[in-house]
Amino acid sequence: MKKVFLFMFAMALLQISCKKDEPTPQEPSINTKANITGSVKLFDEYGNTVTQERMLVSLENGIEDYWAETEKDGSFLLQNVLYHKNYSVVYQKNGFGTYKYFGFDHEYTGEEGRIPNSPSLSMISTTYVTSLDAEANDSTVVFNVHISSTSKVRGTRRIRFLFHTISGISNEVFSNYSNKIQLVNSNATITFTKEDLQAMGLESGTKYWVQAYGDSYFSNGYDDDLVGRYVFPNLGFKSDVAVPTEHFIMP
Repeated sequence: MKKVFLFMFAMALLQISCKKDEPTPQEPSINTKANITGSVKLFDEYGNTVTQERMLVSLENGIEDYWAETEKDGSFLLQNVLYHKNYSVVYQKNGFGTYKYFGFDHEYTGEEGRIPNSPSLSMISTTYVTSLDAEANDSTVVFNVHISSTSKVRGTRRIRFLFHTISGISNEVFSNYSNKIQLVNSNATITFTKEDLQAMGLESGTKYWVQAYGDSYFSNGYDDDLVGRYVFPNLGFKSDVAVPTEHFIMP
């Protein structure tokens, strides 16, 4: 009997020892992670509502990325997101220019987090400029433009002028820009006064190169500190056709 007791006692000690060596399961904790909700509103290039589904929304922090897709109402849910400051929120969908929102802080509140802004995002413009002329005088600069489009849908066309002091200007390389301008016809004459151009940051007596691009109802523009410039994701141009470029001396 004594031997049986000692054997059972030894087995019990062995089981306790084994349990101590087993790793503890790592479960998500409300102290380290929480879900995040948000929403987005999607439109075509003219401002008409389109399907709100299947836009990819991701959070980036340089360590771990999280992503979700929008539902029929434009809402989305990011699950078990690690608490972290300064997330970048990235919105992407085929036909739309990528939009980014910086500086989202996901902090513990005891409840789900929420991305505060609900951006209204348009599709990329199908309008592109086929010709551009510039003529400067003492007080104005006059631009003659002709536009075309790859879309058969009717709607108000919009363009935006980009400026730079170097000839290598492009939709990604520019120093100044105009507001969007609505066009009624495919041919247009647009006049900027010296004061208009100065308000855009252009300096008198400086030579500028200029290009014009189609743009959408919502430009989806944002300031990107990583690339050191403002970004216009929805500018319209044909990738296989050179964008017309002109230059002028600022009055």
